[in-house]
Amino acid sequence: MIRPYKILIATAITFLVGACARADDSSAEVDRIKAEALAAYPTDPVAASKAANAALERRALQAHSTNPKEVAALVFLGYYTKNVYEIPKVCVEQDIDLKDFVNAFLETNRAPFEAAAKLVDSKAFIERAKPSANTNARAELTRFAAVQRTNLKGACSFIQENAVGMASGAKFANILPKIYEQLVGQ
Repeated sequence: MIRPYKILIATAITFLVGACARADDSSAEVDRIKAEALAAYPTDPVAASKAANAALERRALQAHSTNPKEVAALVFLGYYTKNVYEIPKVCVEQDIDLKDFVNAFLETNRAPFEAAAKLVDSKAFIERAKPSANTNARAELTRFAAVQRTNLKGACSFIQENAVGMASGAKFANILPKIYEQLVGQ
């Protein structure tokens, strides 16, 4: 049985890697990569998401080889923005406070945040990333709710009720290990 949080987490990163690609083709390229992954794994959303994430991870690292640490910082900060600000924002609209999830996520992802904050202006990037992160958060929560056969409120409740497990599943080092290594490695 697929654990519900793995479906949510596995789909978590794709728009962020695309956002680090060239602006003129990132959306179409991300859509193409997602479609190929879904075609390859039509009955397994976790495998499809992992395949898409790996392809997008490779693309981001190749496209920005001049400063891969900075690219890794931006990818992480996009991921951070979605999980710390935008998923909770969508859930507050559903009268669900995700403070336990946010606190657990912050603890789980402290090392990559500290590394990213040393490389780029994290506050400025987070503000610029919020609109895209919000769109992705809504789509992700909608997919998660569909898999859970519930609504957005039910999805948000599940995240809060399973906050530590969800945050553990959202450990950036496990989601995009190569980009994590670029960011925190020596």
